[in-house]
Amino acid sequence: MKYINLLKKVEAFQNLTDEQLSQFQTCCEEVLFKKGDRLFAEGEPSHHVWVLAEGKVDLNFESDEKTKALEPEEIHFISEVNLFGWSCFVPPYQYYLTGYCDSETCRMLRIKKEDLVSLFEKDERIGHIIMSYVLKVVGTHFQQLRDKLAARQTRFVKLSAEVTKTDEMTTSAKSKPGAKKSQDLEGIAQNLIKLGKLTKEEIAVVTGLDLKKVNALSTK
Repeated sequence: MKYINLLKKVEAFQNLTDEQLSQFQTCCEEVLFKKGDRLFAEGEPSHHVWVLAEGKVDLNFESDEKTKALEPEEIHFISEVNLFGWSCFVPPYQYYLTGYCDSETCRMLRIKKEDLVSLFEKDERIGHIIMSYVLKVVGTHFQQLRDKLAARQTRFVKLSAEVTKTDEMTTSAKSKPGAKKSQDLEGIAQNLIKLGKLTKEEIAVVTGLDLKKVNALSTK
């Protein structure tokens, strides 16, 4: 039958019999995506469960515009599971993440929530197996998101430490007289240029050096 071999490759369906898998024949819709294509978007209504048969899906947590202004880096990760759309079972029935095809192609099976619920009512074992896997999906995605947030927080702490160290060097240099002070400020400016976190204009403000001097230092 058309989709049985595909479903057998997916962990969520591996404990179902061929007879049970055959019941998905009429409710599965095959969808193909190319790299970079969006499958679903955060905040959109969720009416389907998506099954990844082939390929990889990148999940993005895309913050609102106000948050992006402060934290422009998006949080994203490659899903370690191959079932998406569990939010169709949970109010307010909206996607919590945005999904993109992250391989050359993605082969997906899309199943309406209503059709799944109907199958669950006909065969409680199907419902138990699928919903048990849905719980695993939620836990796995939560752990992946938490790991990504922790890694991002670590980078932020390191960057803050670098900026604090640079500020201390700048304060120390500004307290020194004459040519020595100028040399120290130029050294700090060069370090900031290498760090790549500030624009040349910002470096000029921080060090008190002329912008032309900062531009000259960036070419060394």
